[in-house]
Amino acid sequence: MLAEELEPGMDELFKRLIPDFMNWQGATPDEINKVNQIIKKISGNDMPKFYRWFLIRMGKSMGKFSYRDMDYSLASVLSWYGEGFEYDGSKLFKIGHTSEPELELHMYYDFNYPARDDARVTMRRADGGEDYKEFETFREMLATKAAQIHAVRFPVFCTGTMLNENDILPLLDPLMDRLGLKKPDIPTGLRCGLYAGSQATIVTTGTLDLGAESCGFVLGGIDASSLRTVLGAIETETSFILKVKDDPRRLRDS
Repeated sequence: MLAEELEPGMDELFKRLIPDFMNWQGATPDEINKVNQIIKKISGNDMPKFYRWFLIRMGKSMGKFSYRDMDYSLASVLSWYGEGFEYDGSKLFKIGHTSEPELELHMYYDFNYPARDDARVTMRRADGGEDYKEFETFREMLATKAAQIHAVRFPVFCTGTMLNENDILPLLDPLMDRLGLKKPDIPTGLRCGLYAGSQATIVTTGTLDLGAESCGFVLGGIDASSLRTVLGAIETETSFILKVKDDPRRLRDS
């Protein structure tokens, strides 16, 4: 199956938001099959559909989208799970290798928590220890980063947090739609909100530890007025407690 058939929403999002996306390097079918055999040994199932899309599109190179301190390449995965790999009984599969020796927190799929043709991603040390739950899915992690990059490329942007007694996104969805900020056709949970328009883009994120009633956000716009329009609508039309960390009236370099 072609990448665009696996994840049409992610394909459309990346082509629109990341200019050099189609120049990245994907893995070969044989390489992907090798990784799939490892995943089947660990999880008992084939790799998530999203991870297959990821390897097809950027298994060898993520271009300028690469994470500074984390290597998600297929070569890194195959190096970690070499000939002497022995299954330890967990359902954790390492997808990202850190280059930060002080932290030594690598990124793992946790196949105990499958979701939306994908699975939870969590950070932990290679020798075990505490898990730092990151995103409900790897898809949401990458989509959020792409949308955040897009948001801060606007002439003006700000960051902040939203708090509410109940889940935030069910209330935010209709409001953003009325403002002309549309959600991409990507399945997400209650912590990941992606809303993009010609005048502004807002991205919400929240770790699994915090819950869906607390989200951080990045908001970018063509000018300070466009940011105040979005922030004002949230403040006046919802019960959210909104805390803006950066003054939206101050122009920021992207």
